[in-house]
Amino acid sequence: MRPSLILAVLAALLMPGHPAAAGQPPPTAPTEGSFTESVDVLVVNVEVYVTDRSGQPVPGLRREELEVLEDGRPVEVVNFSEVTEVTESGPSAVSESPAPAAPAGPAPAEPAPAFRPPLHLAVYVDNANLRPASRNRVLSQLREFLRAQVRPEDRVMLVTNDLGLHVRHPFSSGTAGLDEELGKVSRLAAQGALQDMATRRLLSRIHEDGCRDDVVDEVRAHTYGVYNEAALTLANLQSFVESLAGLDARKAVLYVSDGLPLYAGDEVLRLLKEVCGDSGPVNKIVGGLNDLSPRLRRLTTAANASRVTFYALEAQGVRNFTSSTVEHAQGFLTPEMDAANLGNLQDGLFNLADETGGRAVLNTHDLAPALTRIAGELRSYYSLGYTPRQRGDGRVHDIKVRVKREGLQVRHRSTYREASLEDRLRGRLMAALLHGAEENPLDVTVEVGTPEKQAKNRWLVPVRLRMPTERLTFLPQGDQYEGKLWIVVGGRDAEGRTTPVRQVAVPLRVPGAEMAAVARKPFVYELKLEMRSGEQTLAVGIQDEIARSGSFLVRGVRVDKGGARLDPAARR
Repeated sequence: MRPSLILAVLAALLMPGHPAAAGQPPPTAPTEGSFTESVDVLVVNVEVYVTDRSGQPVPGLRREELEVLEDGRPVEVVNFSEVTEVTESGPSAVSESPAPAAPAGPAPAEPAPAFRPPLHLAVYVDNANLRPASRNRVLSQLREFLRAQVRPEDRVMLVTNDLGLHVRHPFSSGTAGLDEELGKVSRLAAQGALQDMATRRLLSRIHEDGCRDDVVDEVRAHTYGVYNEAALTLANLQSFVESLAGLDARKAVLYVSDGLPLYAGDEVLRLLKEVCGDSGPVNKIVGGLNDLSPRLRRLTTAANASRVTFYALEAQGVRNFTSSTVEHAQGFLTPEMDAANLGNLQDGLFNLADETGGRAVLNTHDLAPALTRIAGELRSYYSLGYTPRQRGDGRVHDIKVRVKREGLQVRHRSTYREASLEDRLRGRLMAALLHGAEENPLDVTVEVGTPEKQAKNRWLVPVRLRMPTERLTFLPQGDQYEGKLWIVVGGRDAEGRTTPVRQVAVPLRVPGAEMAAVARKPFVYELKLEMRSGEQTLAVGIQDEIARSGSFLVRGVRVDKGGARLDPAARR
């Protein structure tokens, strides 16, 4: 089912403005862990984990022992610090790169307590790709891990993907209330068992009926269905990490899943190829269209741009090969096919973690040792900053960090891409939609008008954005004043399905002679959205490009035969 909010029409009713106002108050400084818009990227920061052969963190490295390469070419490290774990001597600390020795003199004052970057940890439970029993075993272990490792200053959130994103527990300090929400998640439906049933039935059909046309048609439909569901999983993950882009904090995601396929329908396609031969219908069905690796690459690129590290936890753990189970004693799949299918599911998890500098925990029922190691990594690492060679090119750049000591291993995010204005606006809108991170310096108000019926349960709803013109910034250009706004819209239905974020640039031009009169009028912008009947959550953003200031708001909307209205109860 498609999400229920579709951008249909955007139309400006008035385009007023005024020159930049010198009396506007300066922006307030963001607090630690708050959502902000990062406008200029002067330094690329990379968190680096260095371990020895036994996997233990290696402390005490100096700046000159680490080398950073961008696209294969060395770059100068301009910022260097080591974040260390709690010790008996005191709290964790950030130690800067050693400075030259100062001349002898009075004893230095007692240093201020070191600042440890705040940790924001998201537990992301992918119910669309989980079996209930394996999920609940992991949740039980995660509950113990969070109780033991989360400190009062840390912030934790809980998110589920149920073919739509649901924030079950927003970012909150410590673990208060988290146990209860984890318990609720353990009782939710999970799709993995249904997927298994559909796959087994189709494997049996291929085994019994071979290459008949109707079997091939069913395999084709199955493959495309698996592809679309996996693509939705990756799209939801990407929306989530983009919503974290403006969060000024250390960010990590514990991703709980039974697997992320790189190739959709791989299991049934392998059996069909075995039955029908290399020259059979498989190539006609696939043609490369079941390859999900480009979508996974887009996800990891977005995560790296947002500085989000993934730790993938394979919930199913130690698996029995399908070919060795009782219900498959007939030998539908060979052990080689089973191993290939397992690799297909695990490769996605491994790549998600490896590309973002995290770890994939695979083939184990006991996650405790790996979770303990992850906790240590989140609190003991090196932060390196370098100035990028190219700015504003929109390209993805490879990052490589080398350590000059022998026998050490290094992990870090693999890419960097400077976010465009469109990227930043999309991230800010998703932060408002998923995390309630609203701000309104432009004093925007949202109104809804009388909907027009389009089809059964579908309406075209006018949404009007209104704000004081004096909040907008224009610059003189000849005999007129010019400015530019960006309007950003997204939404989510009652089932948690999010819509693609839509953006439109609105150039503003006001004749100089009319400026004084226009400045006294409100600015009004109307857009029309196609909505289904019922509840939805609407997120809107207006960004003044010149002033680099924007308002991002979330409103609940209810649409029925009685009309459309703002409804706080509909906001989720």
